[in-house]
Amino acid sequence: MSRTEPLASRVKYETKALELPYVAEHGVVYTRPWVADLVLDLAGYAPEENLVNMIAVEPSCGSGEFLEPMIRRLSSSCQRQERPLQDCEGSIMAFDLSSAAVSASRERAESVLVGSGWDMEVSRKMALTWIRDANFLLDPDLDMLGLGGGVDFVVGNPPYSRQEHQQSRGGGCRQRHRRLGGPS
Repeated sequence: MSRTEPLASRVKYETKALELPYVAEHGVVYTRPWVADLVLDLAGYAPEENLVNMIAVEPSCGSGEFLEPMIRRLSSSCQRQERPLQDCEGSIMAFDLSSAAVSASRERAESVLVGSGWDMEVSRKMALTWIRDANFLLDPDLDMLGLGGGVDFVVGNPPYSRQEHQQSRGGGCRQRHRRLGGPS
């Protein structure tokens, strides 16, 4: 798929009404699978690419609606290159503030990998490595600028949180990310 092709020719999806609970309690909104696939296609996150040597970040993974197709594509790219899954250790970085969501995403990731033919123990290790119970904006172990060549993809739904609430969630956003403070 060439990036110079018109957008309409690159989109291969038929929209259907789905009977899934995409709006849950507490204002959480879940992404429909076709939307996640479309966003990944538009971003160029395709299994035909060498996704193993790239870094994709999902800043607010929830239960893994973006992660599942990302992992399927990464797995396919890895298998196409005849590389071990362990080569993908740094290929995905996913975050969520909810321990329950992180747990659900890890189970989902492991299931996708095992379903794709990977060993269960290796799949579990990769899910634990990729998915973090942390605040993407404040994780002290995350140094985006120190990742060598940087990050290739940042995909997913944005976390819906008012800026004013960031101080009550541990603060530090404005100190770490100066642009959040507004104009000086």
